[in-house]
Amino acid sequence: CFNGLYRVNSLGEFNSPFGRYTNPNIVNEPVLRAVSKYLNSSDITILNGDYEKVLNSLTADTFVYLDPPYFCSDDSYSRTKSIKWTEELEILLYKKCDELNEAGIKFAVSNVFSNNNKNNLILQNWAKKYNTHYLDINYNNCNYQKDKTSKNQEVLITNY
Repeated sequence: CFNGLYRVNSLGEFNSPFGRYTNPNIVNEPVLRAVSKYLNSSDITILNGDYEKVLNSLTADTFVYLDPPYFCSDDSYSRTKSIKWTEELEILLYKKCDELNEAGIKFAVSNVFSNNNKNNLILQNWAKKYNTHYLDINYNNCNYQKDKTSKNQEVLITNY
């Protein structure tokens, strides 16, 4: 994916751009082999699916990383027919994270407190009870942040 971005259109079809690389380093073989060796030699399971179903089958020795759609974003991939990320779903996600915390399961949630001058007050209020790590991200190499005068505040929320 171009710039590591996975995106879908309104039909839920993959539509990330390819970019204009003249000599792309798409495959970093030594790194891929090292990661493959680590994943295959350790007790690691990577799950992909409906997060509610996945979260209901975890044990205390599990680590959960969640990267939900940005609620305060106008980006089309946050509002596709397949996702339809709503205020209700945003609140439900954080309730599930609270349940993980109560069960002693470590989690990290990446998200944005603000995006193009829109604030996610639901996230900001919920995050007060956990650790907030402010991320200094620069998107000068892509059109992700088209309005260069607005500031996005990306965060990683953890319970450890």
